[in-house]
Amino acid sequence: MDKIEELIKKLKDENWRVRWNAALALREIGDERAIEPLINALRDGYSDVRNAAFKALEEIEPEWHKTEVVGRQVPEFINALRDKDSDVRSAAAWVLGKIRDKRSVAPLINALRDWDQRVRSAAFKALEEIEPEWHKTEVAKRQVPEFINALRDKDLDVRNAAFKVLEEIEPEWHKTEVAKRQVPEFINALRDRDSDVRSAAAWVLGKIGDERSVESLINALMDEYWHVREAACKALGKIKDQKAIKFLINTLRDGYSYVRNAAFKALEEIEPEWHKTEVVGRQVPEFVKTLKKAKDKEYRNYLKLLVEKIFFSHKPFVDSYPYLFCTNCMLRTKKEKVRVKFFKKWSYVVCRGCGTAEALIIGIKKVVGIIGGNISDYSIDGDTAYVRLWFEKEKSARNADIDMLLITESEDIKDENEYDKAINTVYDVLVNDRSRSRKYIKKIPVLIQGNLPLSIRAKRVLENEFGGMTHL
Repeated sequence: MDKIEELIKKLKDENWRVRWNAALALREIGDERAIEPLINALRDGYSDVRNAAFKALEEIEPEWHKTEVVGRQVPEFINALRDKDSDVRSAAAWVLGKIRDKRSVAPLINALRDWDQRVRSAAFKALEEIEPEWHKTEVAKRQVPEFINALRDKDLDVRNAAFKVLEEIEPEWHKTEVAKRQVPEFINALRDRDSDVRSAAAWVLGKIGDERSVESLINALMDEYWHVREAACKALGKIKDQKAIKFLINTLRDGYSYVRNAAFKALEEIEPEWHKTEVVGRQVPEFVKTLKKAKDKEYRNYLKLLVEKIFFSHKPFVDSYPYLFCTNCMLRTKKEKVRVKFFKKWSYVVCRGCGTAEALIIGIKKVVGIIGGNISDYSIDGDTAYVRLWFEKEKSARNADIDMLLITESEDIKDENEYDKAINTVYDVLVNDRSRSRKYIKKIPVLIQGNLPLSIRAKRVLENEFGGMTHL
């Protein structure tokens, strides 16, 4: 075995220093038999060995990357793009760029999703060397689904790289059928444990603009991380679904200015006149509550300006007072005041039970409470609301601000004992609401519809405790 063969053998030694010294020695000797072994050494796990091998090749054969020998090595370097060592992957990409063999285009495009920035950079430069128009090739276009998938990668650099590559390959990628097919995957990613992945998923869903994602993006408005909420706001603004308005209005009270600004811009994109809508009018009391509790000066000033902007939308509720009725609590409303400007107080109305305007119905002049009948919960007929007060199966009654009590026949209430139970329980519930005057019950007239089996005791309660009893 001559000296060259011995040095070539040492290029595979377990000790990297031995391999390095062998490459240096081969460079000095300059024998062409070392070309193929040195090309192999370009995949070495140690950068010093790779650098020494490259310099040796440049000395022995400056055009080594154009030789038939290196052409046979292309599959090996392509395989090296998947090596566990990122230095080896980066070196392999660089070598493939030198060789300029078109077989490596697709693997190098894959390498653009590598987690290591050096590998991605080497792959990109290699592609530019091999095929400057690589992003226009069919090979690149077939990779679009993989790059879209990489947009929900846990590594920020990978996500950013994937986006840049997509913009190169297919600027309108978000409008493709491929992107639409991936919508369910990105919706699932909104529940990922990593907040950055959730934020990225929201951004992509907004870019794609598919209405299937609206509900999940609305839920993301309550994410514990502000950057996820901000991304969800921006996405909803791009999709422009009217269902999001109510929830974006709520988000205007978010504690982070970035989120509030994103919600405001989203509302402007969906409905420029959002601040005049009934939806925001119902939210005015909630903004007032937030304003009263706010301690941060900047946040308070923001809320004052916002309340001033949206307060006009609450005017229909104020103008309709007292003919308002809350279908959540079955109660009437009360007026409250807030000082927004120094010399001026503004009135607003809320349900006297839940303290909101969320479920208020305008124009209800009469509320009829019902025992019996077939009404399941409540119904509205013109300016009259009908409210079920007694639930026979549960043996329970509910409170309501009623103007009249109607007792009628029912399949559920069969005898006088059951009517006694219903009437007495309803009376107890109504009278135990201490926010009302005890005399209130005395003003409620009772209408009896049908031939009901009412006991003497029940009739006495209706005649003496309520406002009199009339048979229809």
